[in-house]
Amino acid sequence: MKIKKKNITLEKMKELHEIIDNNNIKRTNNVTDRERIITKSTSKVKINKENIKKNSKLNKTFFYKKVLPVIITFPIAISMLTNTLKGISNDGKVTAAISIVVKDATKNLQQVGIITIEDDGSITINKNLTEEDYQNIEISDPSIGEAYAYKKVFEKLKADPEETNYLATMMSYDNGNQRYTDWNNFYEQQGLLTSEGNPSIKAFDDQSKKELLEAYNNGEINNIIKEINISNINKVKVK
Repeated sequence: MKIKKKNITLEKMKELHEIIDNNNIKRTNNVTDRERIITKSTSKVKINKENIKKNSKLNKTFFYKKVLPVIITFPIAISMLTNTLKGISNDGKVTAAISIVVKDATKNLQQVGIITIEDDGSITINKNLTEEDYQNIEISDPSIGEAYAYKKVFEKLKADPEETNYLATMMSYDNGNQRYTDWNNFYEQQGLLTSEGNPSIKAFDDQSKKELLEAYNNGEINNIIKEINISNINKVKVK
């Protein structure tokens, strides 16, 4: 069987070339489109990664600048609040304790004639008493808290320095064998001193409150003030 050869005209050749060119263009376009899609997708991935990095950085910055300080300071704030509330509670207890011992000390001083309580509740110091009269009255080996209570009574009555020191001479130490000469002597004997070794009212005040708070918490606050001893009651001139 013989195949007949067909003659291809110039026009047919042009048409064929056009078809081939068109097909190549379509393939090229398809490839380009795919590349665009891939490029676009890749760029999105890159952008997303950059966003993640940026967000991560921002989150870390926010955490360290905002969240972490709160986490750190929260326990400190709680501790400070607890200590503040505890301090307020202790201040209230100290105030109550001082009120109790001052009341008991006032009764003792009234019983031995050092102070007088009028019917209207006013209190005065017996000005007729001399230093010798005070020496006939003994507050035997008082604790710091007990001495503080008596001094508070005299402070409330605005006693003069001489009278206040007379009060100190009423107090004995060394099992009643010696008497304090004044309040500075009391501070020195009790070790209530400044860092330079001088008598310290502040140390006296702080230690007294510490003792009274402890006694109050232990239910022993009513045992702080003991009875006063009078060696020669006839010499005490009661107003």
